[in-house]
Amino acid sequence: MYPANAHPFVSDVQTFGVGLTPTDVLSTDLNKDGFEDIILANEGSQSISILLGAGGKTFQGQIALRSPSIPSNMQYYHIDDTLGVLVSTNNQSTDVSVWEINPCTYSYRVYTLPTQGKPDILSFEQEKSSTRFHILALERDRVTSITSIIKFEKISGNKFTQQVLPISSRSTICEDAAISLTSSHGDGYITYALFDPKHKTETIYHARYLSSCQINAPKVVYSFPATEHIPMMLWSDDLNDDHRADIIFNLGEPENKLYIMIARNDTTFSPPRLLNNAPVAITAKNHLWVRDCNLDGKVDIVFENELRKNVQVCYGNGSFSTPSLFATGKAIGGFTVSNIGRDSTCKVIITDSTNGTVTIMPLHD
Repeated sequence: MYPANAHPFVSDVQTFGVGLTPTDVLSTDLNKDGFEDIILANEGSQSISILLGAGGKTFQGQIALRSPSIPSNMQYYHIDDTLGVLVSTNNQSTDVSVWEINPCTYSYRVYTLPTQGKPDILSFEQEKSSTRFHILALERDRVTSITSIIKFEKISGNKFTQQVLPISSRSTICEDAAISLTSSHGDGYITYALFDPKHKTETIYHARYLSSCQINAPKVVYSFPATEHIPMMLWSDDLNDDHRADIIFNLGEPENKLYIMIARNDTTFSPPRLLNNAPVAITAKNHLWVRDCNLDGKVDIVFENELRKNVQVCYGNGSFSTPSLFATGKAIGGFTVSNIGRDSTCKVIITDSTNGTVTIMPLHD
């Protein structure tokens, strides 16, 4: 990091020291000055680091925010010129941590939203012409083993209302869920996967989600026999620019396979297609992104493969290419892809959880 009045020589690859054990990383123009900033979760020092972009490839300095719990999986949302909201969860805490940050002064306040089990953030919605917002999270109750959608809606200050909608029972195990919103009112579609230990089946469901925290009758998207419990992660995004959310899912041990399913006009989905012939293990939801990595106007799928300790990208627009390796490391804590320099090349931003650094490198097609 350099002083604001310095003009140093910078190489194509840059590395900056941050907090202890950095994991998740985000890129966003926090203060709306036209330059991308970097937000990092430091698990070891239990803090959030913000590197302020100063144009080109330089950063003015580092701002540290305290965290009430170990930060890990982050999402950031711009509300208006004086308010941004950062949301974080981690595998060791039952709380959702929420920072309200003033992007002009960098003052902030932080509070926690308690749940009954391990939460994952599904979506964030701001009320129209208001600073009020609501957060959807997937809550896994550690006592009852029941998984629910929990909706936190801000009333004022640090006061929230809470609604809970169960989507699994004691007789089934919810693997994961993803939601794609289709209206400004918070309506959309939810995709979730259940394992039935009695009938030995894994099933992916797709249903209309209503902002009133209700789910219409779900449809079975895909089902297959499973003699043992296979962990699954789900993502939902428009992969071919047809304004319909498609499905990506990764089967964990012992399968280690990555698939895509493309949405059809009749509201069904294509059969699962293997995205990578080599074994793929993705250990966190924020280790797969849908991004336009080569700036050709078509979205690509980029992911970290824990088995190979590298980051790979599948280029394409619905029909994806064989994954190309573009980054590798021994201790990748987290990564993201961004056109951080506002030039002709996207950058991959990777944290090294062992050395306590974040590295920015160009992504070449």
